[in-house]
Amino acid sequence: MAQFVTRLSLLPPATSHSYMPHAKGVEETKYLLLLGKDLGYIQDAVHTKLAEEYDVVGKMLNGLIDSLERRHNDDQEPATKN
Repeated sequence: MAQFVTRLSLLPPATSHSYMPHAKGVEETKYLLLLGKDLGYIQDAVHTKLAEEYDVVGKMLNGLIDSLERRHNDDQEPATKN
């Protein structure tokens, strides 16, 4: 997930600004899951399952960022004439 947060800095300001709260929310949730496990509120198996699901979400968000970056780069390139 740290990779997701780092990659947000590569996006144009208007785009990265809109996704940053989501990145922080995912990291905060993962931290709270770990804290809950460490304090005995969440069983190890439940924590592992939820952490894995959050990793999947992070990969999906990275895919979305890739798509937005490609779209942004395509919009920035001048049209070529054949």
